[in-house]
Parts: sequence; structure tokens; C-alpha cells
Amino acid sequence: MGPTGAGWRGVVYHGGQQRANRPIARFSGCLHLRYNNDFSHLSDSSVFSKSGGDFCSLTGVSSLSTDFQRLRKSCVDMTSLALVSDIHGNLPAFEAVVADIQAHSPDAVYVLGDIVHGCPWSAEVLDLLLDLGWPMLMGNHDDAILQLGTSRMEPRYVDRGRYAMLWWTRASLSARHITALTGLPLAFTLNFPQAPPLFLFHGIPGKFSVGFRPDSPEEWVVRRLAGIAETTVAGGHTHEPMVRLVSRRLVGRWTVINSGSIGASYDGDVRAAYAWLAGDARGWRAEIRRVSYDMRLVEAGYRESGLMASGGVMGEMFLRSVLSALPWVSDFAWWLREQPADVLVDIRRAQQAYDAAYGPGHWAFPYVS
Repeated sequence: MGPTGAGWRGVVYHGGQQRANRPIARFSGCLHLRYNNDFSHLSDSSVFSKSGGDFCSLTGVSSLSTDFQRLRKSCVDMTSLALVSDIHGNLPAFEAVVADIQAHSPDAVYVLGDIVHGCPWSAEVLDLLLDLGWPMLMGNHDDAILQLGTSRMEPRYVDRGRYAMLWWTRASLSARHITALTGLPLAFTLNFPQAPPLFLFHGIPGKFSVGFRPDSPEEWVVRRLAGIAETTVAGGHTHEPMVRLVSRRLVGRWTVINSGSIGASYDGDVRAAYAWLAGDARGWRAEIRRVSYDMRLVEAGYRESGLMASGGVMGEMFLRSVLSALPWVSDFAWWLREQPADVLVDIRRAQQAYDAAYGPGHWAFPYVS
């Protein structure tokens, strides 16, 4: 069952109306962006450039950390970027982050995937992103939506009870939205005149269903970054923001950034998260920014859109994650994949069994802290 009709959105949250009354920032600068949907052929990637505009705007940066304020002294040689990820259809959170980003005027913004699926505003989030013109990557949730009803659909998605939220989200999207998702690349390599190159992806290089976490073993991280020449890399997926230094096997180190989640943080902080980067010839400095938003709008949106009634157990678990900033939905989904087939017959009973055994301090997933 899909959304209950267009009228619900006006009752709960006039996101589109707010967008119409607010100027849309478009960031420009002299950069080269290489993208490809096949990590094994990055050397054959297309290259295009954007030019024009002031490539070093830090208006309003005084609210950032002292280290970032110092960088203003060398502004003519600096590049500033914002990285956002894992919006998951949470329009109230995303609009708050957009306003915060616009207030600080970076040179460019990149979206690292998982744009849709989770909260009831996947269509509105995509509309806003298309208006903004921010380059977007494919995430695993975006890909799952695209699989539905196609020859490459994973067999598990046939179970509309277990994946009710996924099918509900697909029904809320138009052909325009599906077209926008279909063309998304898996990775960006960004080259700048004043700063080292960056490598961006959703999860890890070559795979969008796994991601880097603050507690990922260093050797595991090193193996996943083998062959990556860029010394600064960034992704999302795990909903756990971090800026982490990882030693390379031969020389130097990687700066590994996880921009966290706008739509559903997993680190105990209910605010939306995104990454701010400032780069010059010496390298990149990164910090995680947090933005508050009215979470009551999410609860109301679930009810008024019909997602609460039609999204099933996974919809309930996702909302639980949003409100608690804990990994309930992902941990439950991982636990389900480890269960025998007879447990999956009754998803509600499975949820009850999970809740009786797992939770904060004792998650099913082995590396959730």
C-alpha cells in the first residue's frame, strides 16, 4: 500500500512551500569530478569540469571551530566542501541541514547516497536535491528501491510483509524520481587546484552495503582501502560520524571520514550530522557538524502519511532509530538475516523475540558499540 494521498503533506509539513520561499544556493568553482559506476575501471572514468564563481567562500565560518577559523587567513588558497549522506527521506532534518550549509557557503556539496527510504518524504527530498543540483551517489537503499519489480530484484524483496516500508516508499516516487536515482554513480574522485584529491563513496570502495565505523578494526579498514591512491576518503552508510586517521602499510596515512546520517543517527545524538571539509596544499581538515530539527514532525509525518500504518515492523523500527539515535532498525535487519526461515514467517513475533534479547549495550550485530 502506498501513501494515502497528496493532502497529508500539507497537514504535517509544508516542506515544498518553504523551499519555494527560500533562495536555492548553487555552488560553483574550478574542480574536476571523475565518476563511474564500476570501481574496477576508475581509470576510464569520464572527466568534466565546472568553472566560474569564487572558489573560496567561507561566509559565516566564524561559528566553526578555532582550527577552521584560522584557515580563513589563507582563504585564497583554500577549498571548502560539505558532505551529506543517509538522508533516508527525512525532510525536516534535511531542510535544517540545507539551511545550515547555505549559511556557511561552501564551494560545493556532495551527497553520498541513501537518499530515500526510511522517513515518509523520499519524493520531497529528491525534489529538493534536484533543485539544489548537488551531485549525488548511489546508496544501498536507493538501489533496493530501483530493484523492485525488475529482473534483478533480490528474492527476499518478494516478502511485502517484511519489506512493507520499501514497497511503500517505491509507491511514493514518480517516474522522474526513479530516473534521477537510476543514473547515480557509485563513486566520485574529486580533483582541486588548491588541495589534494578526494575519493567519495557510500559504504566502502567497491561495495555500498558495508561501511566504515569508529570501531572498525584498523587492519580491516586498511584492506578495504588497498589500491586507493587518495589519502583522504569519505563515505557514509553506517550512520556513525567520524574523522579517523588510519596508517597506510607503506608510508603515510589515510584520513577516513564518515559524514554520519542526516535522517537517522546511530551514535546517540539525535541531531542530523554532516561533514565539513576545508582543504589547501597541506591537505584536508574535517569536522562533523550537528544540526537540530523538530523531530515531532517525523512522528507526525509517519502517522499522517500512512507510513505508520502501512510500513510494517521495519517502519516502526526505523522510526525508533530516528527518535533514539540508536541502530535499532539496522541491528534488527542484520539479526533477521541470521535467523532460520521459520522465524521469518511471522515478522511481528520475530520483532518480539529480538526485543527480548537485544538492545543498547547488547546488540546482535557483533561490532555495534
